[in-house]
Amino acid sequence: MNEYEAIADVQQIVTCKLYKEVGAPPHFHRSIELVYVVKGRIEAKTGSLNQSVSENEILFVPSCFMHTMFSVPGTRSFTFIIPYNYFSSFEKDGYKFCYTALRDRVFNRLILDLIKMAKKDISLQPSLLMQGYINVILGNILSHYPCCEIEEKQNKLMISVIEYIEKRYTENITLDELANAFGYSRYYFSRLFNKFFDCNLKRFINRLREGSLYSEDNDAKNKTDKILNAGFSSLSTFYKYKNSDNQ
Repeated sequence: MNEYEAIADVQQIVTCKLYKEVGAPPHFHRSIELVYVVKGRIEAKTGSLNQSVSENEILFVPSCFMHTMFSVPGTRSFTFIIPYNYFSSFEKDGYKFCYTALRDRVFNRLILDLIKMAKKDISLQPSLLMQGYINVILGNILSHYPCCEIEEKQNKLMISVIEYIEKRYTENITLDELANAFGYSRYYFSRLFNKFFDCNLKRFINRLREGSLYSEDNDAKNKTDKILNAGFSSLSTFYKYKNSDNQ
């Protein structure tokens, strides 16, 4: 299943974790993901590209690129997740984060030092300090590594679709509305959406709604208010979705 990690994208919080070993089924998210291999080796697939990253190399996963990975025994790595709100200013200025594996091991140690510094202050979010760490990390990568050619056409479309839905997921978005917004027939857009996200529109929107329930910015007084404010029409609708999602 090509899983969309809605919770992380809705929360928009930088995360950094040290893993002894890592394994992930096919999934994607709006965030940028940096996986720094401290020891061992990680085998990954980003889009259609198979690649291997080892000690002091970085797997760079661009926004909304399907990826999967597994590591050899004994591997240790940092996974650093940068949400869209932290790198959106770069995109607005015309910068493209088109990378796969970053292999300059000497230079990458600087990136690791910056990641560790950001990890130390990761509880201070949102803040100018965290934004500063992200700016320095991404700025150094942009200035040191040339962009590579990776498939982007369909990816750009799906990013636009996600952005459209993220702004309106508490509303009653229909397939006809989305298809018209992006200039496709209802039938073709439905097939395209289901193929990329591996679920229908209703389930995708409900994932975003569920993700918003875990957001620290959600100041609803109780669980019922949170569920209704997220866009679910009733408690029974929410629990029906949860039961079907767990089957």
